[in-house]
Amino acid sequence: MSDINIFYFHIGQDEHLLHSLRQTRYTNPNANIYLVGENVPDEAKQISNFYPYKSMLCEQSQKLIKNYVNYSSNNAQFELICILRWFLFRNLAKKLNLNNLFCIDSDMLLYTDLVEPLRNFDSYRYALSSGTSAAVICINDVTVLDNYCNLVDGFYSPERFGEYYVVGERLTKKFDHIRSDMLCVYNNRLKNGLLGGICDMTFWGAYKNMDEPTMTGEISAVVSGSTFDHNINSADCYEMKDGIKNIEWIDNVPYSKNIVLDRMVKFNLLHFQGYETKKLMKMYVTYNE
Repeated sequence: MSDINIFYFHIGQDEHLLHSLRQTRYTNPNANIYLVGENVPDEAKQISNFYPYKSMLCEQSQKLIKNYVNYSSNNAQFELICILRWFLFRNLAKKLNLNNLFCIDSDMLLYTDLVEPLRNFDSYRYALSSGTSAAVICINDVTVLDNYCNLVDGFYSPERFGEYYVVGERLTKKFDHIRSDMLCVYNNRLKNGLLGGICDMTFWGAYKNMDEPTMTGEISAVVSGSTFDHNINSADCYEMKDGIKNIEWIDNVPYSKNIVLDRMVKFNLLHFQGYETKKLMKMYVTYNE
């Protein structure tokens, strides 16, 4: 990855967004920070290059808004906007002629200049976290987002159900087949009383399963002694304390012991997923107020 282009999406005045942006600017002073959203704090607009999300809508994204059906126990508007953001990121990247994106959720804190750790993923088109999560994702080819948006469009567009989903030059499955597979998982969750359903990560997982495996990376793997956290609430083979990863600080950078590798691993980023966990972010920042 050449220039570091960090992409955020956020709606609302939440304090955790400011913690995340301040930390990103502190650790990556030369990076380009882009924020797509609505009703964000003025300081967030000063730290980043801000774009109102409605200004990034296109014909395909408007079609998604029209055709969207919520196959999840979660709030429909929330699930829609989570999927929609990838269309908006793609449109902004193309508007700015960017091919490389590093996208993170607004409840994450960065502790490392990204130039070196992201070089470990230069040989991949994209790298997801924990298999299918794009809460933190490195994209080295903007056509990855074309592929993703095309998958979502085909899933929600009845007139396309008979078409094959094409990745690169390969025919995969017809969209109707993909829908059947994904809806089967959703219906099984309903049958067994499980929460959740089809979300933006479901589409990332489906896309990855039909893509060329040698071109996709795992950003939460331990590479050159460091990793990008999938979720601080999840063990992921690290020591836990009080329900979250047990963090030790070395030179103002978080580390945790990987119990499989039996050694300390540097965390380039921590993910404070969940309402209560976000409240911890102010205690984990390293920038000066």
